Amino acid sequence: MKKAAQTVKRAAELFDLSVEKLVLRVIASYALVNSAYIIFSDVSAVKVEYTGLFGVPLTLAGILLCVLLLCVVMVKQKTARADGAVMLCSVTLFFLCCAFENDSVYAFILDMLMEAAAVFYVFRGTGGFRSFSRKVNVTVCVSLFFAFSAYVGLMTVMRYECWYSPGFDFGIFAQMFENMAKTGLPVTTCERNELLSHFAVHISPIWYVLLPFYMIFRDPAFLNAAQAVVAGSAVIPLYLLCKKFGLPDFVTAMLETAFVLYPALGAGCFYDVHENCFIAPLLLWLLYFAEKKKPVGVYIFAALTLCVKEDAFVYLVFIGAYLLLRKNDGEKDASFFKSLRFTGLMIAAGAFIVFFIEVALLDSFGEGAMFGRYDNYGEGSGSLADVIRAVVTSPAYVFSQSMDAEKLEFALWMFAPLVFIPLVSKDFANYILLAPFMLINLMPDYAYQHSLNYQYNFGTTALFFYLTVKNLASYDSPERPERQWIKRALAVFCACAAAVSFVSVIIPRSGYVATYAENKELYARMEKLTRQYVPADASVAASAFIVPHLAEHERLYELFPGREPLTVAEYYVIDMRSPHYRASLAEYMSTGNYELVCSQADCLAVLRYTGAPLLWYN
Repeated sequence: MKKAAQTVKRAAELFDLSVEKLVLRVIASYALVNSAYIIFSDVSAVKVEYTGLFGVPLTLAGILLCVLLLCVVMVKQKTARADGAVMLCSVTLFFLCCAFENDSVYAFILDMLMEAAAVFYVFRGTGGFRSFSRKVNVTVCVSLFFAFSAYVGLMTVMRYECWYSPGFDFGIFAQMFENMAKTGLPVTTCERNELLSHFAVHISPIWYVLLPFYMIFRDPAFLNAAQAVVAGSAVIPLYLLCKKFGLPDFVTAMLETAFVLYPALGAGCFYDVHENCFIAPLLLWLLYFAEKKKPVGVYIFAALTLCVKEDAFVYLVFIGAYLLLRKNDGEKDASFFKSLRFTGLMIAAGAFIVFFIEVALLDSFGEGAMFGRYDNYGEGSGSLADVIRAVVTSPAYVFSQSMDAEKLEFALWMFAPLVFIPLVSKDFANYILLAPFMLINLMPDYAYQHSLNYQYNFGTTALFFYLTVKNLASYDSPERPERQWIKRALAVFCACAAAVSFVSVIIPRSGYVATYAENKELYARMEKLTRQYVPADASVAASAFIVPHLAEHERLYELFPGREPLTVAEYYVIDMRSPHYRASLAEYMSTGNYELVCSQADCLAVLRYTGAPLLWYN
């Protein structure tokens, strides 16, 4: 026993090994071996049952081997800081592996509690890793922008190329842009199966920003790629905000990383292009110019935000209230009419005025504003007045409508990657910026608005990151300089948590490239058949996933399975990949009004209408 103890002591002296270093290396080795276990196993099986791939002896042997390798590699390290870094990276890798094919937010929370312990151990009292220069930070920002644009753009373009983008909503925008390219007008026929301007449904002149680029590429796939670029560009004003608030370059780089990996930003792009993608960069630019106390920039980006959609006014109203009520210590000597408070009052009032004008236009000349998403506040016919009445007279009812199990999970996905920093502030005015999250995401009973999978989170994401930057900057305490490490630790945790949530939420959606490679011949055949059997000047009705690929047709309608056969078009293209549409093929043929032009069981069928004169469908 004594001899063994002496051997251990000599080994510890040889490798300069303290108890702290040994514990850190054991934890790192344990995480690495179990990461390998997940990587080389059937990931789904690992989450369901113990498969015993390695077994206890092999696992322990792997951990011991890793510990020995770390001892050899890190023999010259005099402190435990390097061991802490290796431990943190290994633990993060393990949680990334755990997150793959596991979209449980509660598992994510549990993982992140342990991740937080690792992060704060490494950074406690030391300031963490060595910082880097502003030039490196700019390089990080630009690299993250291009990486996000390339990855999300490629995946969403492949979604279209796999014929998985539906008529609602991608087909609408594909036909709208084609008509804008031809006539300058945002008209569609597939949105309501009748000819109308898209602006009769949503007033979104911001679309014209993309039109010159669409004229160059002239392909619906461009729209999905453009959305990724627009959404990803928000990292640039975020960088400038961090710089304005005086955050260190290391902290800024971590927040930029957290932003591009934040699940709501990427996931919002995967239901194809929507005008909402403009909101994130526009709001961050607006807030940047507000922090720079440049009212002209604030007014410009407020006006652009109002061009996104009629409901974008919500963000401006609360940003205006925030600017009006927040502390503006740098403007003590400025008159009210030259202050940021006045700017806030003006953009809030202007947003309200523009909103009511747009609602009046939609009610008088369009399809009406979509207040139906607040039906839970108006006995089946919710309106803005009903929402305001509920907020004023029955906050208990509003709270009951704003939180259930589904909405709680959504809120956790939104706040947990940011360590709930947006909720922790000494400035009461900051909480005003949380109101759009409540009003747009939590209060409606419209399921899509409290889901990561759709486009309603871009504005909320921008506001959350602004609050994160501002609140982190406020954690400085001249009286307690020894606590500066907390800011770095929080920023690193945000980056790690966002990376884990990205693997959990975004990576599983990334199979479009493989799907396209496996079925390339099928998609080429679908493209060939639509071009060969559907005349370019013919009116067409098509299944949902076919509609975007026929966007150049002037009269294009969408078929809905289970409804009576339409008689609005000369040609009908039915997606035979879907059992619902395959069943509708028999229904169409049974009427005797359609001639089967071509049919391939794994592909699509084309029918030509031969019945009575075409009717207009309402």
